[in-house]
Amino acid sequence: MNSLSTLDFVNWLVQISDRKINIASFDQNTNCRAMAELLVKKIRGGIDSNVENLGLINKSASLNGEASFNDTIYHRLREFIGQKQWVGIIIPSGINHEIDEILCDPNLLHYLLESDMSDKGLIIQLDESPKATSTLFNIHPIVITALNEAINWPGILLVVPGDDSVFLPLSSLNSVEIDIEARLMWLLSTLNNGSNIELGKLRISYRNKFPEVFEHEKSTINILHLSGLHIGSKRAKFRMPRIQQFIRLLIEKIGETTKTVPVITGNLMDTPSEQNINAVRSFWSFLTDLGIEEPLLVLGDNDVRKDGNVNENYLTAIGFPLTKIIWHDEQRLGIICINTVLQGNLLNGSVSHQQLAEIEHELSRKNNSSDFKLIAILHHHPVAHEMINVNTDKLYKQLEQSDFGTTIALENADLLTDFFKRNSVAAILHGHSRIPLFSLMEQNIPVVGCGDSIGFISDNDRSVYFSVNIVTFNILARRIACRFLIYRKPEGGLNKAKWHEIVYLTKME
Repeated sequence: MNSLSTLDFVNWLVQISDRKINIASFDQNTNCRAMAELLVKKIRGGIDSNVENLGLINKSASLNGEASFNDTIYHRLREFIGQKQWVGIIIPSGINHEIDEILCDPNLLHYLLESDMSDKGLIIQLDESPKATSTLFNIHPIVITALNEAINWPGILLVVPGDDSVFLPLSSLNSVEIDIEARLMWLLSTLNNGSNIELGKLRISYRNKFPEVFEHEKSTINILHLSGLHIGSKRAKFRMPRIQQFIRLLIEKIGETTKTVPVITGNLMDTPSEQNINAVRSFWSFLTDLGIEEPLLVLGDNDVRKDGNVNENYLTAIGFPLTKIIWHDEQRLGIICINTVLQGNLLNGSVSHQQLAEIEHELSRKNNSSDFKLIAILHHHPVAHEMINVNTDKLYKQLEQSDFGTTIALENADLLTDFFKRNSVAAILHGHSRIPLFSLMEQNIPVVGCGDSIGFISDNDRSVYFSVNIVTFNILARRIACRFLIYRKPEGGLNKAKWHEIVYLTKME
């Protein structure tokens, strides 16, 4: 499918089946023809007795060529999918290659369908697992259901066309092929033998039947990564209600079963003025009232005076923590807060031997600290993002017209790099950027940069886009899922929000 990924196909498939989306809005380019042909192939491979109802499938069916591809094909695909009581899309992990080979093996699908054939539903098996890094544009809300569970992949995204969706994980810590087959067989039997499909009840029954696939749920922790809110600025006053609405939406989508920590990597304020304190206090209260963990802040260049000192009333307003490390014992995670404005180099930031030595002293005082994974949060760039990541580049070109410029690492970055290596830091989160940034250090340590959460104006369509990251850790499963979210604010006659993402999946070393 040329440059399109497995997740592109999933997003396209869900959009095709959504009757609220105008068929005329779909492209008819080479990639879309390839996806349509792949879907036809999947339906045919699924041994569906009603496959001929499509009217476009026969033994020599091909959608290649301009003449054979038009809106009629989309209408027929949508009609065919809409006749199903349910659609299941098997999503591999993108990390565990052994499990993914099982889930992408055509023999698995044939075995399942021959064991429990029915025309009620449609199962889609993907040919390959998601790549370690993927970029998705105009993401459908149903696909977001699966992305919210990326840390728990592999699984199956179940959709009742026109109604509801749910993602169910398929693998536990010590799963083997027979376990995954048993879970899929149970789901097929339950779906095909039920008269009225209620996905909420199905999820409860599945959890009761296979509790082991949810066993590391309590070990999961989400970092809601914000930066550059610039409270006190004119744009913050105008956009704050909408970004708060978006943050609340994200929290609702993540759900209550896992812990979520809001983290702000600098520039909460636009200027360190006394007149901005009340607005800061109001936003901080908003975060603390979300029903999640206490928010964390590391200071940015706009949060402090020119000499690097900070307004004491500012620290009081947000209850600034004095400790340099926040421990989450149940999740075995420590969050290291690094102050890069302490030395007064506000433009690029800096760190000192003394600050890092104090952090290491605090690390040494923690019992069983070697059992914990560490992440670091700071404002300035810990590395120079010299060559933009290919997936970040796709997003950048969607939003900007100018070429990406090399960023500058903070002063004494080598000290910081040595500190990260010495203490086995698993991920680094920073701010000080207009758009999201992503790089990998040695040992595949992700460096996650958040753009302006209060929004930036795209060069391409002059719309306002909010930047928010969700970085999820599961120490027990040794997994990290990084999601870079770009959300278009509806305004100026554009009443449709747009949701783009970069997704990065990796195993912890």
